[in-house]
Amino acid sequence: MSNSTNESPAGFWGHVVHTYLVADAVADGTMIPVDQAVATEAGFKIPVIMSARAWADLVTWDRDENWQDEAGRLWDVLFMTALAASVTRDGAAGTSVTIGRVPNRTSSGTPSRAQKPQRVTFEAVVQAYDMGGEPCLTIYLPEER
Repeated sequence: MSNSTNESPAGFWGHVVHTYLVADAVADGTMIPVDQAVATEAGFKIPVIMSARAWADLVTWDRDENWQDEAGRLWDVLFMTALAASVTRDGAAGTSVTIGRVPNRTSSGTPSRAQKPQRVTFEAVVQAYDMGGEPCLTIYLPEER
């Protein structure tokens, strides 16, 4: 049977009804692109995108104390992700990264008073950014995958 239209055949699972790509998540604000210059400095050759929840947990710093800032917290995430990726070498399958970070907020959302770092694990996965298939590294909290 020939396919007389420009549509691709349905395949085993049928026609794709809807896709939601990283580019869509960036457009709607559920994912946040990392400044490319910072990502490049950390050793990434492809764009790095973080889920908004991961950004809020790992990077955001809105406490009055000035002994931490978002630039330093972001650098810690990127540096440890690059280090883990260099050991794993299987970004498409995903890499778990564990860092110590002082929580900005409690689990109920109130400002944290914590002073000591707590261990937190997140996931880094290489996937397509858009329908063009350009790769990006996405960082999520484990419960988001």
